[in-house]
Amino acid sequence: HLGEPIEERSRRVLLVDDSISVRKFVGQMLQRAGFAVTSAIDGADALGQLGDMPFDAVITDLEMPRVNG
Repeated sequence: HLGEPIEERSRRVLLVDDSISVRKFVGQMLQRAGFAVTSAIDGADALGQLGDMPFDAVITDLEMPRVNG
């Protein structure tokens, strides 16, 4: 995937929220829109995942345990 032009692959979104219901609801909307969604449970989890792979966008909650958005 990394060598493909962005138009030829799903855009990757990191969805960060401490609420599982928000992650599921928003994640499903993003997937239906054609995005490849990865979820994180808080800012600390998100920072770890950002080091593992590139994302085209990050959607984050502002107030979360450990590290805020």
